[in-house]
Amino acid sequence: MSDANNFEERLGIAREAFAALVAADAYIASAPALPVVTEQKGDIAAMINQALAKLGLCIVVVAADGDSLQRSGDAISMRVRFAAQISEKVLLNQAAARAANVAYRPALNVAMRVVKAVDRRANGLDTGRHQPGLNEFLVDDDRAFELVKTPNDVVYEVSAYSHIEL
Repeated sequence: MSDANNFEERLGIAREAFAALVAADAYIASAPALPVVTEQKGDIAAMINQALAKLGLCIVVVAADGDSLQRSGDAISMRVRFAAQISEKVLLNQAAARAANVAYRPALNVAMRVVKAVDRRANGLDTGRHQPGLNEFLVDDDRAFELVKTPNDVVYEVSAYSHIEL
């Protein structure tokens, strides 16, 4: 296996672990469960549009960018930012909640649950027992979430970082 394939595989494992942590949160998983979409799941544009049309709320998880490249011999590692983008069509979300006879879940509340679900949690790359500080997601201390300006939807982004080695 080449270094690039190994890195891509490790990046995918961490991204899917992030998404699984989000999806497992009780607030997010309660009926009707909010969809958590990643690139791994196929046609994400169609999945996002379908979720927004049905529930008025959707969570998309991506590996957004990487920085802090470190080299040691042939080994390379970097800090990767994973982002959960919570998109809400407010009126559709409120209507869907009324139709399902459940409490309205605004995007901001979902963002707070994502912060709690992923911060200092294992990133899926441990080879044995998890050791705090290693192979885990850390939510940004300075900006745990951010409102993203969009013309029609309310969108919050939650970022968490994890170091990944090639």
